[in-house]
Amino acid sequence: MSEEFMAEMVRKIAQGNYTREELSDFLKELDELDESSYIRIYNEIYTNVVRQTPGVIDPIFKARLEASLDNLPAEGDSVKEGVGSVAEMDSAKKEIDPVKEEMDARVITMRPSMRRWIGWSAAAVAILLIGFGAYWNSNRKNEKPTIAAVPKVDLLPPSAIRATIKLANGQKVFLDSAGHGTLAVQGNARVVKQANGQIVYSGSALLASGSHMVYNTLSNPRGSKAVSLTLSDGTAVWLNSESSLTYPADFIGAVRNVTITGEAYFEVAKNTAMPFTITKGATTITVLGTHFNVNAYPDENNLKVTLLEGSVKVTQGNVSDLLRPGQQAQIGKDIKVVTNVDLDEVMAWKNDKFLFGEKTDITVIMRQLARWYDVDVEYQGTVSQHFWGGISRNVNASKVFEMLETTGGAHFKIEGKKVTVMP
Repeated sequence: MSEEFMAEMVRKIAQGNYTREELSDFLKELDELDESSYIRIYNEIYTNVVRQTPGVIDPIFKARLEASLDNLPAEGDSVKEGVGSVAEMDSAKKEIDPVKEEMDARVITMRPSMRRWIGWSAAAVAILLIGFGAYWNSNRKNEKPTIAAVPKVDLLPPSAIRATIKLANGQKVFLDSAGHGTLAVQGNARVVKQANGQIVYSGSALLASGSHMVYNTLSNPRGSKAVSLTLSDGTAVWLNSESSLTYPADFIGAVRNVTITGEAYFEVAKNTAMPFTITKGATTITVLGTHFNVNAYPDENNLKVTLLEGSVKVTQGNVSDLLRPGQQAQIGKDIKVVTNVDLDEVMAWKNDKFLFGEKTDITVIMRQLARWYDVDVEYQGTVSQHFWGGISRNVNASKVFEMLETTGGAHFKIEGKKVTVMP
């Protein structure tokens, strides 16, 4: 294919000024190109047709071609994850959605290092046929100039730990900018940031009776990765975003006590002589040595304690319950114990995943996303459908919304740091 023919066909396609024979020849020639030329010409088509540099293009053709280009596999994707066959594109052709009044422009990067395989090439030709066919058959009598679409707004996942430690004297240590090594000395313990980012209190875990106990607070804001902390007694804690933990640098007396807001996972060091307790308002969790998760966000309906290993006693006022592994205490005005809890769903946040059970309400999902992506959420209308599914937390928010939108039960609009949820 000559450079002149390519340039002329791209111009004609953009302006809708071509014949069926020219289009057929163009597609045949396109499929015979080597990989680099194929990608270069396809980028020309995207730049000049979808982004609409020259001429005026029919909006229906533009919308359908743009939607089809979105389905092209990116570098590293498998054929199954992307567009894999002409048959699949034929099926997709039958289900093309009506054009929306407002369209988001997707940035498609065709990487030179991408391998061109037969299914991908055939699918690309099918995409062009679908798009051009839609354009050829569309009614262009009342054609109006279209306005270039605004680039799609997206929300990136947290890229760093933005947690802070408030020391006993009120000083704040910002963990994202703090170097490795000793950050401070609190009581008899050194506060150390290890090479992997973990915070460790090292030194004497237990102080003599009558010694002065100093408190620190670890705060992890919205839009931050989870942070891990090892207390001076060896207890390991993982703190989710929009959560905080207040604890003594060293433990004194008969009980090791910490307080929590938000969500944390604990692996408590065993010490039968000094039980470990967690308080949140009027609720107390008492353990000797065990693994469990506490969800104590103020905007959730109940405080939830989920036991993975060992045993814990949950106390609310004068009422107590003892949990066994796999059970969850849901604490509101009273304590309700739920058995056979999905532990994978409970612990998904610690494993960098979103995991929603079969009957998850949209408001529950959006509260998780708001904390992770640091956004405000508004609702327009009522979304009554429940959802289930899972996806990595290390993806852009649009990928999560695309997964939820496949159900047809909800739609989402991103405007800066605000997400609007619609039925």
